[in-house]
Amino acid sequence: MQMDGLGGLAGWRYIFLMEGVLNFAAAIIGWLLIVEYPLGSHKCWMFLTEKEEAFIIRHIDADRADAAEQFKFNLRDFLRPAKDWKVFTYPMMFLLSTCVSYSIAFFLPIILESKLKYGVIAAQGLSTPPYVVAGIWMYFTAWLGDKYHIRGPIVIWNCLLSIIGLSLLGWVASPGVQYFGVILVTAGGNANLPTDLAWQANNIRGKWKRSFCNALLLMGGGIGGIVGSLVFRSQDAPTYRPGIEASIVASFTTTAIAIALMLRMHALNKMAATGAIVLEGLPGFKYTL
Repeated sequence: MQMDGLGGLAGWRYIFLMEGVLNFAAAIIGWLLIVEYPLGSHKCWMFLTEKEEAFIIRHIDADRADAAEQFKFNLRDFLRPAKDWKVFTYPMMFLLSTCVSYSIAFFLPIILESKLKYGVIAAQGLSTPPYVVAGIWMYFTAWLGDKYHIRGPIVIWNCLLSIIGLSLLGWVASPGVQYFGVILVTAGGNANLPTDLAWQANNIRGKWKRSFCNALLLMGGGIGGIVGSLVFRSQDAPTYRPGIEASIVASFTTTAIAIALMLRMHALNKMAATGAIVLEGLPGFKYTL
């Protein structure tokens, strides 16, 4: 910000320039250092030993039997997973979740200052505790999901936390209660991001489908970030009611998608258990609900 006016550019523009240059440099370094995974990883930069590579391959094959698949890019094979409508539900949930989490991240200090009437220094300081709580909650939900092999119920629960938090922020007069609402929506919105990622990873197999789905998921996250940056508008101060309502709608929509996906996958699991169908081309495969 101290570079304001340098080269005829505003200081805030240099923030974006610096972040862009750093990301560009990191991408080049990553491209040069990326390793084969998992086959052949022991030959790249001493990333793994042969024993470690074999261990990982055994576990991947025990889980989804696709570690040894060869991968040479082909557009038709890459786009084939688009025939499965379920693959679009994960990036949509990710888009909606990032919309909520990014909107809070971008505008939390502004909300604390203009809506909750804290001073500038206090608003900056109070922006930190909600993310401390969110970090703890994210670890807890990750442990819970792995222990009980569930994803959808955690997504729904996090959406409910976000809805409650947003409602407290929007329609309760007490600043203390509103701040508690901020903590709830920050925890719920951010915890849904790794849950969405894990849910997709649990329910797809094959390198082509994984590549296609990961690309969709990243696109959804990027779009959600763009939408999140536009949700809380300055002209809506001090209530920011449209932004709060939009975030609530996003959480409700995520809940509806998660419920629909769980019901469909439960039905498919029952059919697979009777031998009527084979899921993801692998006998014995079951979807994680």
